[in-house]
Amino acid sequence: MGDDADSPPEREIKDFQFRQMKKVRVFEPAEDLPRDRSCLLTVSNKYGLTFVGLDRTFKVYLTQNILAADKADGSSYEVVKGIPALAEVTGARSLHHLALSCDELTLSVCGTSEEAGLSIMFYDVRTFINKARPQKSPFASLQPAVASDTLVQDLKWNPAQPSMLAACLSDGSMMILEVTDVVKIQAQRPATSGITCIGWSPKGKQVAVGKMDATVCQYTPALEERKVIPCPPFYTSDQPVKALDVIWLRTPVFAVAYAAADGCLQTPPELVLISLPKRDEKQENKYVNFGDSVYGSCTERQHHYFLSHIEDWDLVLAASAASIEVSVIARQDDKMWEVWILEDASRAELPVTESNDDTLPLGLAIDYTSQQEIQITDEKTLPPAPTMLMLSTEGLLCPFALLNLNPGVKQLVSPATPLTLEGERQPKPGSLATQPAKAAPSAASVPAAFPNIALTAVSSTSSAPAAPSSAVPFSFVPTAPVSSSSFTFSVPTTYSTTTAQPAFSLGGSGPFGLASSSFSFASKPPSETPSAPSAFSFSTPSMKPAAVPALAPAPAPTPQSLAPASLPAVKLNLNDRFSSVENPAPAFSFNSTLPKVAVSSSGTASTLSLPATKPPVVLTPVRPVQTGTPPTAVQKPAPATQGRPQPPQATVSMKTLEKQLHQKKESDPIMTGILEEIAHFQKELDDLKARSAKADFKVGTNDEMRGLRKESEELHIFTLEIKETTESLHGDIGTLKTTLLEGFAGAEEAKTQSELSRDKNYRQLLYKKPLDPRSEDQLKEIHRLYQYVTFAVEDVNDVLDVEWERHLEKKKKQKHMVVPGREGLFTTLSNNLYIINQQKNRLDQLVQELASLRLYSKNAAPAIDQNIATGTGFESELESLKDALLKARLDVAPPKTKAKAPVKISPVKQSQLRNFLSKGQMPPVRSTAP
Repeated sequence: MGDDADSPPEREIKDFQFRQMKKVRVFEPAEDLPRDRSCLLTVSNKYGLTFVGLDRTFKVYLTQNILAADKADGSSYEVVKGIPALAEVTGARSLHHLALSCDELTLSVCGTSEEAGLSIMFYDVRTFINKARPQKSPFASLQPAVASDTLVQDLKWNPAQPSMLAACLSDGSMMILEVTDVVKIQAQRPATSGITCIGWSPKGKQVAVGKMDATVCQYTPALEERKVIPCPPFYTSDQPVKALDVIWLRTPVFAVAYAAADGCLQTPPELVLISLPKRDEKQENKYVNFGDSVYGSCTERQHHYFLSHIEDWDLVLAASAASIEVSVIARQDDKMWEVWILEDASRAELPVTESNDDTLPLGLAIDYTSQQEIQITDEKTLPPAPTMLMLSTEGLLCPFALLNLNPGVKQLVSPATPLTLEGERQPKPGSLATQPAKAAPSAASVPAAFPNIALTAVSSTSSAPAAPSSAVPFSFVPTAPVSSSSFTFSVPTTYSTTTAQPAFSLGGSGPFGLASSSFSFASKPPSETPSAPSAFSFSTPSMKPAAVPALAPAPAPTPQSLAPASLPAVKLNLNDRFSSVENPAPAFSFNSTLPKVAVSSSGTASTLSLPATKPPVVLTPVRPVQTGTPPTAVQKPAPATQGRPQPPQATVSMKTLEKQLHQKKESDPIMTGILEEIAHFQKELDDLKARSAKADFKVGTNDEMRGLRKESEELHIFTLEIKETTESLHGDIGTLKTTLLEGFAGAEEAKTQSELSRDKNYRQLLYKKPLDPRSEDQLKEIHRLYQYVTFAVEDVNDVLDVEWERHLEKKKKQKHMVVPGREGLFTTLSNNLYIINQQKNRLDQLVQELASLRLYSKNAAPAIDQNIATGTGFESELESLKDALLKARLDVAPPKTKAKAPVKISPVKQSQLRNFLSKGQMPPVRSTAP
């Protein structure tokens, strides 16, 4: 698909291996190869349970039963059958995803059917071990409003919050769910987002989301975008890719599998490791493309990469839905991530079928609860190790023991704890939750201006009829949702346990009806028509009360958080409002709901009921009513006139009520007290009408209301910005704290290492410490080179010895005496000296002869006498020559050789000659005669 950015390093390793254990048959082989993307295996390491699914069934096993099958004698290639399941659940939906929450008490099961479409069911894990409940039912479920062929593409539980999970669907949408006793959708992304896979951060504070455009986005649990990781640069637009699966390894490191964007099954996915720089580093993102490290060959199944991270070993196990084997990507000593090439017998591969066809994985999980030793040979056993479980398309559960023989690795296994039934969540009838298509219309028009008052869609199931407002002074009637120019302050509305029509209403005409819009209390079903645009309404969202409360004097709701901020001149207490009736004020209306109350003694048919709401929201009269005997609240059946509009003339008068009550029990003191209270209340009401007949309450103009709304919206936006900034600062502070702590830890470690480096005992122990594999390989190479050099030197010595022997033999074969070099030098020097002396004597003789002939003088250079020029000198010369010739004699005897004068050598030369000769050894003189 793309050119490699950096060629991933590979290493042949012998210290890590998958040891195959006996396979377990958990399902019968399916007729057709499962083609959809699925993940049907999950393991509870806390409680030692294994969950497997296929087609419409999922089973729960004790993990120790599956691992104990390997203890029996026989080949590791055998298939063990008949292991009993702890529970087995078969439904009407075809399953494609199983997952466990981080506390391992909630199992999510995703399935789909042509009739009901997609459904996400949630089971309490304690239900599967509860033998008293043979019918295993989910305690909650969710049916998203999507097309019938939509599947769950990816689902991951939050690793830190057991009630939160993220799920993305095959249509590209995504949602964050909160699962308690019910399922709530906390946040959502539409299908246009193109989301393909998800992965939580190790601490569960953010979620990484892969998309169709090959980007990976970081979101908060509220699905607010934090960072976008672009597509790797080695993927071009000519062959677009999408993010297939993502796993968040650590804060700056992600492993992402990329597949062809067009869904082509012939193009295998590629695994890319993405390393992000720190905030203060001016570097670019680093991408390492590991390619298709599992060599997938199947082109019939949808692509899916099963990625599992063993954090304590810095190890990632990767399996593909199109491949039979598992690859290992690891990191040692904080170095670069690399692919481990295992020996043939140490690899993890799924078995073939009886017809020699490949089987492919449906799920991958790692179990850390094994407590049985691993038998290598009859003499060698290894301690318990983690176990990788793979579910094959043939219905086999294939365990592999993870043997990490590297020195100093952490032992990860720990025994499982027993699961108790305490706190088991019970399934509720009709608990299937459906996702609403859209929110109620009234919620969209209400700005969240005041955070301490909940703004929710108001809904009511009250069937109390609406009385005409022109004749009712206190009309308890449903009114419409407020228009866009009005305020809505919502407090939770309750669902009434009785929908009876009020048998007691307050009749009369006055300014309190809706016609004058001066003072009204009303409930708000969303189906009514909009009210006047100047309404200033208080309304209440829904809740369910435990019982209908009795009518009792209670304070009216006063939103005290609003009074000082936005309405300083408005008195929000009813007593204060009516005491200031002398000063006429603009109209003011409350749209709130009052409690529907049934007041009667046992046996009476008349009821006093009002529309249902929360108990505290009760009207307070002008003067508190003094009651001697509190009336009892008894829920009574409603009259048959329910649902019919009540005309103004139909209000029950005081006399009629008294007559009815007197007919029932005239001598009942309770009824007498009730009648007195009613008369007192009527008196108070008349007094109130008389004092408030001319009152006109109105708060502010429409422009002021619009300005107030605009200001509140701006304050709300400002509050959100402040909150976002604070969260960002908290994140930065956390990062700085982490960096600081890491710096302190590094400094302490350096200090410790410095102290240890000066400790002789520690260094002595360090010499005895076994080497790591790389250093051991280097040491072996050094040993090999040393041996090579040693042998080469020995060979050279042997050759030199042979040559020397040959040389000596050759010297022995020579017949003549060997004259040493010093002898030749001495002879040469002696000959030279002799020649010099001989020539010197000859020169002296010539000088004497020349002197006798007066041709040479030692003292002065010969000069021509002037007498010679005149001719007088020739005569004397001739006379000398005559005398010499006369004296000459011919000597026939041989001349006597003169005795040689001893040769004299200077002391310096003598010392040099002596030193030269003393340094040499006298060569032995041997007879060469036979």
